[in-house]
Amino acid sequence: MAMKSILVLTPDSETITTLKQAFGDRFEIEAVLSLHECLICFAKKRRELTFIEISYLTEAAGGGLTSIEHFKEVLGQFRELFVTAPLLVMGPPSESKNLARSVQAGANRFLSTPLEPEALLLATDLLKQSQLQESELDYLRRHVWLV
Repeated sequence: MAMKSILVLTPDSETITTLKQAFGDRFEIEAVLSLHECLICFAKKRRELTFIEISYLTEAAGGGLTSIEHFKEVLGQFRELFVTAPLLVMGPPSESKNLARSVQAGANRFLSTPLEPEALLLATDLLKQSQLQESELDYLRRHVWLV
């Protein structure tokens, strides 16, 4: 059985260390340093979680405050490959507006950096619960409500 994996787009070794502390040996963590490389690795296999540093998304737009449309365009490249793959965007509190816009544009959640293992596990547990509820609702819509 293949090991579960996490893909991380960040230059910050502290973030990678925190992810390893939080998830331990249960996940293989692959870190990349460019948006292009992240998309290539993402396309190779579906990951349980993908973490993207907000600076890579804003940099692709030329920096500064970024529009929801731009985030939709960039995150859409991930969604085209795996529609339901969890995307978590992370960044410092000073980027809160861009972080919120990334969620409006299709990211599942945003996290403030520096990451804390407990907060990280809580956020991913909430994400799993949300995905399960969505899956159950989809099932009900298809099999019960159409009768």
